[in-house]
Amino acid sequence: MPANANVVAIAGQGLIQVAEGATSLATAIAKAVAELGKIVAAGVSAQAVTFLSLALYSSSTADESQDRTPDHIRYGFGTSADYLGLPPDADLQNIALAQGTVEMPMRLASESRGDRSSISVISTDGARAPKEVPVRAATLNPTSGLYEVVILSTIPDQQPITLTWTPADTPLSENPSSTTPAISQEIPLYTGVTLQPIVIEAEPYPALLPTLNDFIIWFPAASGIKPAYVMLNSPYDGATTKGKYSGRMYNPDKAGGPIQKLDWTTASVTQEGIELVKLHTGRFDPSDGNNIMIDRLEKILRGEISISDIDKRFYTHEIRELERYRAIGLRDSEEGSVWNDTHTATLEDYGIDEMLTPLYTEDAISADEKQDYARALKEK
Repeated sequence: MPANANVVAIAGQGLIQVAEGATSLATAIAKAVAELGKIVAAGVSAQAVTFLSLALYSSSTADESQDRTPDHIRYGFGTSADYLGLPPDADLQNIALAQGTVEMPMRLASESRGDRSSISVISTDGARAPKEVPVRAATLNPTSGLYEVVILSTIPDQQPITLTWTPADTPLSENPSSTTPAISQEIPLYTGVTLQPIVIEAEPYPALLPTLNDFIIWFPAASGIKPAYVMLNSPYDGATTKGKYSGRMYNPDKAGGPIQKLDWTTASVTQEGIELVKLHTGRFDPSDGNNIMIDRLEKILRGEISISDIDKRFYTHEIRELERYRAIGLRDSEEGSVWNDTHTATLEDYGIDEMLTPLYTEDAISADEKQDYARALKEK
């Protein structure tokens, strides 16, 4: 990451360019913090302000509206810790050496829903949103000329993430720059993601807060880098367990109940069941793939086509996933941020690896891919 900058970076790829430029990104977070500050000062707690939207398109991915496995990306958002209310008297050096924490009045959280992700600044209430943020120390790598810190993953089978910064003040040089005397640093750019600053008013915490995964990074004085606040997203927010059958990471505690041993092979389509499928899929963005599968169910009920194994899996999966949403307490019209957990748990209920035993027909998958592509073109 560049020193003392507001940036979003993709793990292993590079920085993401903001659609309206770096200045608009700085303005977006400043406005969000100011808006949240006014609300909190007025005595209203547990608030969140979304200020950035991330959109990803890949022909090999899908989202929760299609109930197929998406490819998730790891990204981090870096900004000055001062923006979020870092206490000026905090002894970050000693806190970092002790692997300790510092209390922050505001933190950042990301929420992913399929091929979209958003970043919000939230007020910390000390309960649902803890105030304590871990502090870590960056050290200079003499070989690369970069300041580095290694963040261990909280998700099984995920490798640690190494964060790097270019120095603002070059060691052994009188003139500040972004490189060391011997090494020229080029910061790669990643073009597969579009970032768009957005304006959304403060609102109460959602029913379920996204998992908070953030750090404050302390740098030696010689670096010229101010304390940085870094928020990392997760491929699957809060994931703690790998599904036995699905192979997906998820959080069983947020999946709407324990795994059951269910059988999709005996399913028979009813009008009541079709209405439940429509009700559940209606909470997500419109999906041509879902429409095709629901049309197949209606034709099956009318006796126009025979039911296939894919139809049975889709039908039973959507109804069971709806049950899990309801068990969590989400309204039937509410999308929520629990799709990965409920979706994966439902796959486990039926012992399904959707890569081997899909929930969608080939034409439904193709229709969704075309729809995704059309959406991506509109966003450019």
